Amino acid sequence: MDCLEALKTRRSVRKYRPEPVPESDLQEILNA
Repeated sequence: MDCLEALKTRRSVRKYRPEPVPESDLQEILNA
């Protein structure tokens, strides 16, 4: 999974979850 795909997937998950994505999750995506 590339970075853009990961971000798109994460974004789609956020539609169903009202809470924001934790900073640690964003860091994991960026460091992948």
